[in-house]
Amino acid sequence: MPDRHRDADAPSILATMRTLAVDPTGPIGGEVVISGAKNSVLKLMVATVLAEGRSTLRNVPLISDVEWMSQLLEAMGVVVDRPDRKGREAILKVH
Repeated sequence: MPDRHRDADAPSILATMRTLAVDPTGPIGGEVVISGAKNSVLKLMVATVLAEGRSTLRNVPLISDVEWMSQLLEAMGVVVDRPDRKGREAILKVH
């Protein structure tokens, strides 16, 4: 049975690659459950720009960094909706 953990000294396959090409093959979808944390939500908010359409982030912390990121993304044309601040949900729409 192969070891599921990579040896720390073994080179990563990505470390040896100069480029990584991703060709679109159709729509993708799914759901990923991640606990809310400032460091992850800011990156997730930026990542939504890579996907056209609606992205819903839940368990978004009510902090000024998230508000600043929302304003920055809105300046770039992303629609950021926080319908229920108590539920800590953010809906981002990229057109």
